Amino acid sequence: MKRNALAALTAIGLVFAMGLVAPKLRAQTFPSEPITLIVAWPAGGGSDISMRLLADALSKQIKVPVVVLNRPGAGGAIGHREIANAKPDGYTIGMFSSGGIALPYINAQANTFDELRPIAFFGEDPNALEVSIASGMGSLSDYVARARANPGKVKNGNDQPGGSSYIAAALYEKKLGIKLTRVSYAGFGPTVIGLMGGEVDSATVPVPDTIEQHRAGKLKILGVSRRCGTSWLPRCRLSASRASMLSSARGAAS
Repeated sequence: MKRNALAALTAIGLVFAMGLVAPKLRAQTFPSEPITLIVAWPAGGGSDISMRLLADALSKQIKVPVVVLNRPGAGGAIGHREIANAKPDGYTIGMFSSGGIALPYINAQANTFDELRPIAFFGEDPNALEVSIASGMGSLSDYVARARANPGKVKNGNDQPGGSSYIAAALYEKKLGIKLTRVSYAGFGPTVIGLMGGEVDSATVPVPDTIEQHRAGKLKILGVSRRCGTSWLPRCRLSASRASMLSSARGAAS
């Protein structure tokens, strides 16, 4: 995560240095006041944590505060709208994830990606299949067996329709031949809390959002949607024959 933060910091720094923000800023020192970084998801999730790491590193680099502002709701549409409607002076930037690409197809009021100016690619995180310890499911085989024996009774925590973890749940259902009850949360942070609290039996959020809980024995990651696994769990993967590859991408935009 630190490596991704530094990569994004470098990219954003180059954009500012080249004067690709509003043209009128080129004749003056930029930045000269705090910058707002909008995150369209609740505090505590992977998107929020990664953007706070970025804000901290960027503040030190450009010598002005970079303030994270959480604007969750409507599957990210509220935060994205605030970014799109902000004054184009370089002092409001925000995070736009892969789920935002799908939003306009299910929400006619959602902003489209071409209304924003991408300034840095932050990174991608593979989605995973996680279960609560209380569920008693210790392997992917256990999970598939229970879900097939009880169609619709296994509750899965995911984000809003169109989000990466919602799509992951739908793909897992199709590829694994199971039927889940999808429970939508406002973001990955609340989803993980719901999973550990027993509100749902499983979740399909990206690995960074659950890796520490997995290591602490508070939940279990059954598989990762990447053919070669991930650096966090190189041997823990869902085979290509059983589940589709899916990652959640994050980037900064203005």
